[in-house]
Formats: sequence, structure tokens, C-alpha cells
Amino acid sequence: MVSIEYQNQLYLILYLKPNVEFMKLYRGVNCDMYSKIRDDEYIKPKARTFEAVLRYDGSIKLDGSATFGKTFQNAIIGHQFDSGIYMTSGISTTPDFGRAENYALNNGKYAIGYVFVFDTEILNMDDYELLKVSEFVKSPTKPHDEEIILKRKDNKVIPLEIVVDIICVNSLSSI
Repeated sequence: MVSIEYQNQLYLILYLKPNVEFMKLYRGVNCDMYSKIRDDEYIKPKARTFEAVLRYDGSIKLDGSATFGKTFQNAIIGHQFDSGIYMTSGISTTPDFGRAENYALNNGKYAIGYVFVFDTEILNMDDYELLKVSEFVKSPTKPHDEEIILKRKDNKVIPLEIVVDIICVNSLSSI
């Protein structure tokens, strides 16, 4: 029989971390990006907000995911579509190391890249949000990435202290 104290602790854990699967997340960066991040000691998202107005130019699928105006939902859609156009305070991660390695090497453009490893089990969910793109977007642009956007709730930079490992990859390691 499970004690009431244990049940309450388990309830609190489940309540405080709803829908969070404990897993490793990976973010691939090329050697130029890595040098800047290493020197700054943080990952700087492209913006300080997490909301967007989508362009009605035919590039975004009209699948019912988008909302009207400048919204959080549209930021997720825009970020996964093209984070260079729809800049947010989130960073792209994936649970698939191979996909992160591909991004680190930029499809073979770079001989060396780096993969940052995040452990969601030790991530303080009071400070961070994990947004699984497929839960918000009916037709993700790159479904094979299984993208999860990692962002701070206060929209600030992401310190390297939450990175549990940095793995150097090269074009030979993916052969």
C-alpha cells in the first residue's frame, strides 16, 4: 500500500509538470555559432518575446492551427516554419540526436559541429517551457524533427548551465 505522504508527493510532481515527458533534448549548432555561445556562456534566442502575427502569403498551411493577430500560438507555428522570419524567444530542440547532428553540420556545409544536450528531468519547469510543436500545429513543416521549442518563461537568454553535455560531431561521424 502506498502511503498518503508518498501519494501527495507523486500528485505534486504530476501536477507541477503536466504533459512533460522526461527525455534528453538536443540542439545542433555549427562551429561558428558554438564559438559565440561558448564565449557568451548563454544561448541567445532571436527575440525577447514569444508571439507573432503570421503572414498571409500562402507559405503557412491553413490547417486551422493559426489564430488571428499577434499570439503565442502563431509564434509556435511561425517558429517551426522559419525562425529567421518569425523570431521568438524560444530555441529549437529535438529528441532525435541524428536530426540535431544534421543541423550542427548544416547538411554537410560544416565539417565540425556541436550538439547541446538538455535533460528535461532536471530542467526547472518553474523557469522554462517545453512546447512540443506537434501538439500545437496540425501540419508541422518538418515532422521528422519532432521539434520541441525550449524557452524561458521570462523570455530571457538561456544559460549554458542547463546544458548537461556538449558533443562535438563531424562529417565522418555521420557516415
